[in-house]
Amino acid sequence: AGVPKRLGRVKRKEDPWRVLLSDELPSSLRALPAPPTDLLAERYRNATKRNLVEARLPVRKRRKYERKVYTKKGFKEEDWQNIVG
Repeated sequence: AGVPKRLGRVKRKEDPWRVLLSDELPSSLRALPAPPTDLLAERYRNATKRNLVEARLPVRKRRKYERKVYTKKGFKEEDWQNIVG
C-alpha cells in the first residue's frame, strides 16, 4: 500500500494530468475532444506502472564512423553557386 518498487535502474516518469478548466469544457460530453493517445505507448506505461515491465530509455542511434564527403569528378563549386544563387 504505497509506492511500487523501482524495477530497473531508470526511474519511471509520471504522466501529467490532463485537466480542462470549467470555461474550456463543452456543453455536452460528446463534444469533448478525444485525447491523442498511442495505444501501444499507453499499454507500455500501464505495464511499467504495475511493475510488469521495467522502465527504459529510448536507444539513440549513433554512427560508428564519421560520414565521408565526396565530390564528383565534373563538379565545381563555382558552377553550383551560379545555379543556387
